[in-house]
Amino acid sequence: MKVASEDNLVVALRDLNAGERVEVNGEVFELTQDVRSKHKFAANDFSLGDVATMYGVTVGQATQPIPKGGLLTTENLV
Repeated sequence: MKVASEDNLVVALRDLNAGERVEVNGEVFELTQDVRSKHKFAANDFSLGDVATMYGVTVGQATQPIPKGGLLTTENLV
């Protein structure tokens, strides 16, 4: 689910598998990695330094490129 329409992170409400396609608010995402329930994945491609938003506020910055559908972790987002 997307908490706010302007968010660029999506929260998995159940465990999702790499390669799985999920639809959120009419947009389809193909996951590049397994995403556990309550963890987040990218709603769009992130470049180094891009800002991540959730709840309509900034929650982090990409430390490396993250593809759309990629898992967000403490290794690629600070």
